[in-house]
Amino acid sequence: MRFVALFPFFWGLAAAFGCGQSTSEKRGELSRISKAIDDVRMAANANKGARLHQLSAARCIHFCELRESCVRAYQRHVGALSLIDEAKKANSEVSVDLLVRAESELKAARPLVEECAALQGELLRNWKS
Repeated sequence: MRFVALFPFFWGLAAAFGCGQSTSEKRGELSRISKAIDDVRMAANANKGARLHQLSAARCIHFCELRESCVRAYQRHVGALSLIDEAKKANSEVSVDLLVRAESELKAARPLVEECAALQGELLRNWKS
């Protein structure tokens, strides 16, 4: 009787750790997330925000760390691009400040983007079929 009462708990643990999910399902998830990352990376600057939104919305169970790492990196990058767009529309005094901030944000984003790419590459190598 006690086991029956604990069954939902153990079932939840099994689901949380991916028990019952096939390797092909995990590879499929990694493939979808990786494609969404590549879409952000390869998009024209004007389209990166939309692609980032798609990456943020990508469903994950096993590779959430990868998705979140890349979302953080590209949020910073897209934010810098937005500052550059604002600078193009602003007067010269304001645009100088915006460009300085954008440069700072791009510098801060760079190691995050590199970390995203390294993690993506590592996972893809480890989960090759």
